[in-house]
Amino acid sequence: MLQHISDQGSAALKNIVCGLLILGLIFWLSGGVSACCDVGNGTCYTCGDTIYASCTLNADLTSAGDCFTVGADGITIDGNGHSITGNTTGDGIETEGDKDGVTIKNFKIYNFSTGIYLGGCGSDDNQITNNDVSLNLDGIIITDVECGSDNNTVIYNKITNNTNNGVYFNQGAYNNNLTENLICSNGLDVNDSYAANLGDENTCNTTYNWNDTSATGEGCLYRCVCECPADGWVNISAPYDCCDGAQACTCQERENRDYYCDSYLVCQYNVIGNDTVRSGCVGCDDGVDCTDDACVDGVCAYTADDGNCPSDGWVNIGAPYGCCSGIQKCTCQERENRDHYCDPELGCRYDAVGTDTLRSGCVGCDDGIECTDDACVDGTCKYTSHCERKRRPDCPECEDIGMVIRPEPILEEPPVEEEEEPEEDEPEEEEPEEEEPEEEPEKEELKELAIIVPEDITEGEPFTVTVRDKDGNPVGNANVDYNGVVRQTDANGKVQFTAAKGTKTIKTSKQGYKDGSATATSSEVEEEVVEEEEKVVEKKKEEEGGFNWIYVIGIIILVLILLFILMRRRREG
Repeated sequence: MLQHISDQGSAALKNIVCGLLILGLIFWLSGGVSACCDVGNGTCYTCGDTIYASCTLNADLTSAGDCFTVGADGITIDGNGHSITGNTTGDGIETEGDKDGVTIKNFKIYNFSTGIYLGGCGSDDNQITNNDVSLNLDGIIITDVECGSDNNTVIYNKITNNTNNGVYFNQGAYNNNLTENLICSNGLDVNDSYAANLGDENTCNTTYNWNDTSATGEGCLYRCVCECPADGWVNISAPYDCCDGAQACTCQERENRDYYCDSYLVCQYNVIGNDTVRSGCVGCDDGVDCTDDACVDGVCAYTADDGNCPSDGWVNIGAPYGCCSGIQKCTCQERENRDHYCDPELGCRYDAVGTDTLRSGCVGCDDGIECTDDACVDGTCKYTSHCERKRRPDCPECEDIGMVIRPEPILEEPPVEEEEEPEEDEPEEEEPEEEEPEEEPEKEELKELAIIVPEDITEGEPFTVTVRDKDGNPVGNANVDYNGVVRQTDANGKVQFTAAKGTKTIKTSKQGYKDGSATATSSEVEEEVVEEEEKVVEKKKEEEGGFNWIYVIGIIILVLILLFILMRRRREG
């Protein structure tokens, strides 16, 4: 009883420990998947934060004011292709005071007052590259009235559809480089207030105090034009696995685009249709007749289904044959009980869970003649005449089969003159009395059949029965009945059966022999072994004693320490 209570308590504690570990893991993961600019050491910046270390944005962000403020020199802020979107107030990314050697790249910056603002007192040698700065009031502003912002590089950016200025070099901006940017469809594409900056190979239409180094006259080397691709179907997703009925295919999502140029000379399009293109379809058929073939999420799936195999039950094995049941002639059919199942690679298979012999059409071997011995041998009726042995006055039929028997004398008082005849006939009168004893020795000569059964019989295993006469000689063609199954012995007097459960009677018979019988008892060794193993395991449990409480308490303390460390790291981050 105490052991049972101890086991229940230990199981409950294990459940508590597992629960605490899972909660701790969820707590840790929830802190690791938030959208932010990730430093990689547990520190993660989000909109409204000042960034003091290089970081990479891991998701799109929205902001209700300034998003990121640069708070350290020489760091890299990587947008990683993600967007930051404002509410028309604040700056997308701005510098705080004098910040030098900073790289801002790979951002999509939308809907701020200013997309990128370099100011403060002397923000120099910074690089703004490969950004999409669009739909803001001003795109990029570089300014510093007091200290000057010099030697900054703006390169490979797309700056479009900003309300006021695309790029604005304000007072205090000197020797900044503007190269290979697309600056189109802004209120003023490039505004260089004091014509103190330079650059080349830009694309723009409207400028103030600006000309590219290679340009002839004022403005950019290249002009903004609206060049749209041809209308038609465009893939809008990566190829993915899909199904078409019972076929595995590759699918591609598409949309039909109608392109046009807007008032800012920016190519736009309307979607006038969508469809899914399927290709490379392959039928899901593994060639196995008993599996259910299907396509699931673009992958062929094959499920073994026993219901696709033949029904379980008895099946004839071999052809019918003649057999005996005692002195009856029958037709026998060997059968086995089959349990069918589906092998996913080989198809329908079965296990034989039982065998038997079915007898039908049994007819008794009786020819209606009393002078014959009636028997069934190897499925055929055999008749042996008594008349071949001795004269049988009790068998009048013997005359019908070719034997002549003298009639039995009539016992009457003989005449006087024939006194000597009775003396000669006396033996004949006594013959029936002398022949009667001769019948009995024939019965005594019948040898009793002996059945030899092995002692170690195991249920479900084959065993051999041996039939011998009283002199120890093997008896062939003897009928042996075990558990309702009748078989005949071979020339060595042997026949084989499969052991049934428990004690069964074995009977044997053969013409000219007395019937014999014996019993066969099968053992169930496996159950005894299992019971013995269970006793050993139970004894071992008793020797091991109760549950190790110190081990459980130690695990709980370890989990609490781990949770404390994780919470502290989140506060520091």
